[in-house]
Amino acid sequence: MGKERFEGNGITCLVSVDGDEDLKLRPGINLNAPPSDGRCDGCEKQLNQLKPFGKAGDPLVGDFNGALLVKRFRWDAAPDEELNKIINELFDSEDDYDKVLNKLTDIYGQEEGEGMMMYYELSNQVGKSWECRDCICLSTKRFYLMQRNIYRGEP
Repeated sequence: MGKERFEGNGITCLVSVDGDEDLKLRPGINLNAPPSDGRCDGCEKQLNQLKPFGKAGDPLVGDFNGALLVKRFRWDAAPDEELNKIINELFDSEDDYDKVLNKLTDIYGQEEGEGMMMYYELSNQVGKSWECRDCICLSTKRFYLMQRNIYRGEP
Protein backbone atom coordinates (compact mmCIF):
# COMPACT_ATOMS: atom_id res chain seq x y z
CA MET A 1 0.00 0.00 0.00
CA GLY A 2 1.27 3.46 -0.88
CA LYS A 3 2.49 5.80 1.81
CA GLU A 4 -0.11 8.28 2.93
CA ARG A 5 1.10 11.76 3.72
CA PHE A 6 -2.00 12.34 5.83
CA GLU A 7 -5.47 10.93 6.31
CA GLY A 8 -8.18 12.52 8.35
CA ASN A 9 -11.33 14.61 8.21
CA GLY A 10 -12.28 12.79 5.01
CA ILE A 11 -9.11 13.90 3.22
CA THR A 12 -6.49 11.46 1.93
CA CYS A 13 -3.21 12.33 0.25
CA LEU A 14 -1.02 9.56 -1.17
CA VAL A 15 2.68 10.06 -1.75
CA SER A 16 3.40 6.82 -3.58
CA VAL A 17 1.67 4.00 -5.45
CA ASP A 18 2.80 0.46 -4.73
CA GLY A 19 0.20 -1.40 -6.80
CA ASP A 20 -3.23 -1.40 -8.40
CA GLU A 21 -5.01 -1.08 -5.03
CA ASP A 22 -3.52 2.39 -4.54
CA LEU A 23 -5.13 3.62 -7.76
CA LYS A 24 -8.61 3.31 -6.28
CA LEU A 25 -10.04 6.49 -4.80
CA ARG A 26 -10.74 6.42 -1.09
CA PRO A 27 -13.94 7.75 0.43
CA GLY A 28 -13.90 11.52 0.92
CA ILE A 29 -11.62 13.99 -0.78
CA ASN A 30 -8.52 12.63 -2.52
CA LEU A 31 -5.85 15.31 -2.91
CA ASN A 32 -3.70 14.94 -6.03
CA ALA A 33 -4.98 11.40 -6.60
CA PRO A 34 -2.80 8.99 -8.58
CA PRO A 35 -3.65 8.43 -12.25
CA SER A 36 -6.61 6.09 -12.57
CA ASP A 37 -4.99 4.32 -15.54
CA GLY A 38 -1.84 3.57 -13.49
CA ARG A 39 0.53 5.20 -15.97
CA CYS A 40 3.61 7.30 -15.24
CA ASP A 41 2.96 10.93 -16.18
CA GLY A 42 6.35 11.04 -17.93
CA CYS A 43 6.96 7.88 -19.96
CA GLU A 44 3.34 6.65 -19.77
CA LYS A 45 4.40 3.10 -18.84
CA GLN A 46 1.85 1.13 -16.83
CA LEU A 47 2.48 -0.16 -13.30
CA ASN A 48 3.34 -3.67 -14.50
CA GLN A 49 6.13 -2.24 -16.70
CA LEU A 50 7.82 -0.19 -13.97
CA LYS A 51 10.87 -0.99 -11.88
CA PRO A 52 10.18 -0.30 -8.17
CA PHE A 53 12.00 2.35 -6.17
CA GLY A 54 14.64 1.08 -3.74
CA LYS A 55 15.10 1.46 0.01
CA ALA A 56 16.82 4.27 1.86
CA GLY A 57 20.27 4.62 0.35
CA ASP A 58 18.90 4.21 -3.17
CA PRO A 59 20.54 6.90 -5.32
CA LEU A 60 17.15 8.56 -5.54
CA VAL A 61 16.08 10.96 -2.83
CA GLY A 62 13.78 9.45 -0.22
CA ASP A 63 12.80 6.01 0.99
CA PHE A 64 10.14 4.79 -1.42
CA ASN A 65 10.92 1.10 -1.02
CA GLY A 66 8.77 -0.86 -3.45
CA ALA A 67 6.81 2.13 -4.77
CA LEU A 68 6.12 2.15 -8.49
CA LEU A 69 4.98 5.77 -8.79
CA VAL A 70 5.83 8.70 -6.54
CA LYS A 71 4.05 12.04 -6.44
CA ARG A 72 6.14 15.11 -7.08
CA PHE A 73 5.44 18.63 -8.21
CA ARG A 74 6.72 20.12 -11.47
CA TRP A 75 6.21 23.34 -13.37
CA ASP A 76 3.13 23.15 -15.61
CA ALA A 77 5.37 24.01 -18.57
CA ALA A 78 9.14 23.95 -18.93
CA PRO A 79 10.55 27.38 -18.05
CA ASP A 80 11.73 29.44 -21.01
CA GLU A 81 14.64 31.66 -19.95
CA GLU A 82 14.40 33.90 -23.02
CA LEU A 83 10.67 34.46 -22.53
CA ASN A 84 11.17 35.14 -18.81
CA LYS A 85 13.80 37.73 -19.67
CA ILE A 86 11.51 39.47 -22.20
CA ILE A 87 8.57 39.62 -19.80
CA ASN A 88 10.66 40.67 -16.80
CA GLU A 89 12.07 43.54 -18.86
CA LEU A 90 8.51 44.69 -19.67
CA PHE A 91 7.34 44.69 -16.04
CA ASP A 92 7.61 47.95 -14.07
CA SER A 93 6.82 48.09 -10.40
CA GLU A 94 3.41 49.56 -11.37
CA ASP A 95 2.57 47.14 -14.18
CA ASP A 96 -0.04 44.44 -13.93
CA TYR A 97 -0.97 41.54 -16.19
CA ASP A 98 -3.01 43.65 -18.65
CA LYS A 99 -0.28 46.24 -19.11
CA VAL A 100 2.36 43.61 -19.83
CA LEU A 101 0.00 41.76 -22.19
CA ASN A 102 -0.66 45.03 -24.06
CA LYS A 103 3.08 45.65 -24.37
CA LEU A 104 3.63 42.11 -25.71
CA THR A 105 0.82 42.40 -28.27
CA ASP A 106 2.14 45.81 -29.40
CA ILE A 107 5.59 44.29 -29.99
CA TYR A 108 4.74 40.77 -31.23
CA GLY A 109 1.11 40.99 -32.42
CA GLN A 110 -2.10 39.82 -30.78
CA GLU A 111 -1.82 36.06 -31.26
CA GLU A 112 1.91 35.79 -30.49
CA GLY A 113 1.71 38.15 -27.49
CA GLU A 114 -1.22 36.26 -25.92
CA GLY A 115 0.56 32.93 -26.51
CA MET A 116 3.73 34.21 -24.89
CA MET A 117 1.83 35.46 -21.83
CA MET A 118 -0.09 32.18 -21.51
CA TYR A 119 3.11 30.15 -21.70
CA TYR A 120 4.77 32.45 -19.16
CA GLU A 121 1.88 31.87 -16.73
CA LEU A 122 2.03 28.08 -17.18
CA SER A 123 5.78 28.01 -16.67
CA ASN A 124 5.37 29.81 -13.34
CA GLN A 125 2.80 27.42 -11.81
CA VAL A 126 3.29 23.95 -10.39
CA GLY A 127 1.11 20.89 -10.57
CA LYS A 128 1.32 17.31 -9.37
CA SER A 129 2.94 14.60 -11.39
CA TRP A 130 3.06 10.85 -10.66
CA GLU A 131 6.40 9.52 -11.86
CA CYS A 132 8.38 6.30 -12.03
CA ARG A 133 11.98 5.96 -10.85
CA ASP A 134 13.30 6.68 -14.37
CA CYS A 135 11.29 9.87 -14.92
CA ILE A 136 11.51 11.40 -11.45
CA CYS A 137 15.22 12.18 -12.03
CA LEU A 138 14.70 13.92 -15.37
CA SER A 139 15.25 17.65 -15.63
CA THR A 140 12.11 19.69 -16.23
CA LYS A 141 13.05 20.21 -19.88
CA ARG A 142 13.71 16.51 -20.53
CA PHE A 143 10.51 15.54 -18.71
CA TYR A 144 8.38 17.72 -21.00
CA LEU A 145 10.26 16.59 -24.11
CA MET A 146 9.54 12.99 -23.06
CA GLN A 147 5.85 13.77 -22.69
CA ARG A 148 5.86 15.01 -26.27
CA ASN A 149 7.78 11.88 -27.40
CA ILE A 150 10.81 13.94 -28.37
CA TYR A 151 13.25 12.72 -25.72
CA ARG A 152 13.76 8.96 -25.48
CA GLY A 153 17.35 8.81 -24.23
CA GLU A 154 18.77 7.79 -20.91
CA PRO A 155 17.40 9.77 -17.92
